[in-house]
Amino acid sequence: MASPVADAYVAPSGADVYAGRYPGSSVLAGGATLADVSASGGLAGNSAPPFGVSRLAAIIGDSLTEHDFGSTPFYWHNGLQGAPLGLIANSGFSGQSTFGLISQIDNSYLLATAPGLSGLPHLGWVGLRIGTNGAQSAFTAGDNTNQRAVITKLLTYADHVIVFPVPPIGTIGGSPNGAYVADYNANWQAICGENPTQLHYIDDCADIQDVSGNTLTQFFIADRIHMNGAGGYQMALTAEAALTALFSNQAYASPLVTDPADKYSATTQWAPNPTNVGTGGTLGTGWTGTAVDGATIQNYGAGGTGVASIVAADGGDPITVPWQRLTPSTAVTDGSITLSFSTSGRTITSGDPAEFEHIFQVRFNNFTNYSDLYSQMNVPGVGSLSKRARLRWGGSIGASRRATLYEKFYRIGSGLSGSTNLRFEIAGCSTSSASMGSVDIRCVTIRG
Repeated sequence: MASPVADAYVAPSGADVYAGRYPGSSVLAGGATLADVSASGGLAGNSAPPFGVSRLAAIIGDSLTEHDFGSTPFYWHNGLQGAPLGLIANSGFSGQSTFGLISQIDNSYLLATAPGLSGLPHLGWVGLRIGTNGAQSAFTAGDNTNQRAVITKLLTYADHVIVFPVPPIGTIGGSPNGAYVADYNANWQAICGENPTQLHYIDDCADIQDVSGNTLTQFFIADRIHMNGAGGYQMALTAEAALTALFSNQAYASPLVTDPADKYSATTQWAPNPTNVGTGGTLGTGWTGTAVDGATIQNYGAGGTGVASIVAADGGDPITVPWQRLTPSTAVTDGSITLSFSTSGRTITSGDPAEFEHIFQVRFNNFTNYSDLYSQMNVPGVGSLSKRARLRWGGSIGASRRATLYEKFYRIGSGLSGSTNLRFEIAGCSTSSASMGSVDIRCVTIRG
């Protein structure tokens, strides 16, 4: 057994002290020992910043963060907290390395193929996950240098960095080939421990791996590198308490719209019914029940059946807006459920708006069989104007939580024109006539 290098170690002020098994090697590939990590405070907890941190946020990393790849758990992370962070950029870029991210950070968030943070207002928070594309081969002193350079650069754009770990890496069947994952993550912890007032290491991977660090296959797609919907959902559940504590001093107000007058022309709003008033909506073939004013509920693709209903907010809920509930009765493989609203607002041109602020709350009630919910503003039959606001989960495992999505991303489809709608699609199902639970939606907002 190695001899201790000091008689005592002191954690940073206000931080937790941990004892127990360390899952990595006793000497890291970069040269640091476990004692070094512990002494630096790298195994310590996070201190909640004092009140006053801006809610503006961005996320950055590789394909595990990239918006279009669909593997990131961050939308669940923020959603389970009630959307304390106003997410204005996702700068994930598939295939990126820690070294490559150093220069990517300074790229334009809007114009670059590998988007960075340049052009954004100063941020309160940046969420970071990087290292998967290096942890399969080595961890060296150069990787330590690169990790530190990333942090230094990010702190010029944001007041706080939330560092999420490199997830476990496996091959088909789940056996590990990410031999250096523990070293990467231990070094991230050490770096965060050196500046716990601005750097916050949040482990969201503990429950998607076994005690040996092998991937649990139900949480990954076939490559055993990228999380599936069930993995992203589980990671958010794992990190929920730590993130709640991290934001505990901020008193961020809910972004949800609760005023029925918050619509065009009083505000820059296109959603016609943010507070789910009325019962005059339309139901398509196979659906019965009641829809809120302006809503159309129907199947897309393969047929299915279901019941629509309007459900009052729970007693004690600070948001008193009722829910539009969708309860599928039967589903057919590759079919989906859509909830859409014809929009009402100022004319959209090629340059106006430059971005869309999309907010809504969704509640899953033991909702199974389906595995994907997304929403965006469209020119029907032509294309999309806004990036997808999206949540994914496991159809066989299901979801049973409430989440608030808040995204203010730059617009896409700049050349599109014509009448628009705001459309939700619930997809990823298989054929079933068993109980599938239900999903509720309210406070639908899109502004710009």
